Amino acid sequence: RLIYEIETHNYAFSESCSAQETQYLSYLSIGSQELRECIFEGLYNCQAQIDISKFGFLPTQENCDMLGDFIWKEMPEAFHVGNKMSFNGCTDLLVYINLEYNCTAEEYQTMYADFEKSANDMVKDLKGGNLTDVQKALLLHDRLAIKCEYDYENLKNGTLSYKVYTAYGALVEGLAV
Repeated sequence: RLIYEIETHNYAFSESCSAQETQYLSYLSIGSQELRECIFEGLYNCQAQIDISKFGFLPTQENCDMLGDFIWKEMPEAFHVGNKMSFNGCTDLLVYINLEYNCTAEEYQTMYADFEKSANDMVKDLKGGNLTDVQKALLLHDRLAIKCEYDYENLKNGTLSYKVYTAYGALVEGLAV
């Protein structure tokens, strides 16, 4: 049903694909880049609603789950998104992702700059060189293990910050659970 060319990341759809499969494959063919940029712009400015209507997602539970997973699992920079995410649409189109945030846009933008600097510091000497991908992954693991510690104290006191559940907590503050 799907023809995928690994070298070029091009997708082609056969006529036997269902509408749902075609839509999901269309999402993949975006390369996630255009969708990522659209969502990130909204996240960066802490917009309560992010307009995703141009992507043509059908209003199905599967698409809502897919978009939620995309934000939670594929966008570590979404560390400031609160626990509530919902979607608005009409009968044939998802129009908005509705989000709540744990900080203001100004606070997030400062935090994001710190996050980006920490992430870049972790990988700055890994570009080029003679290390294999496995060696690079092991080196990043070791660096993170040295930099980050389990936040036992706040866990014990019941005073954990939302940040300890995020990449920001691990990379910038050095605390995680």
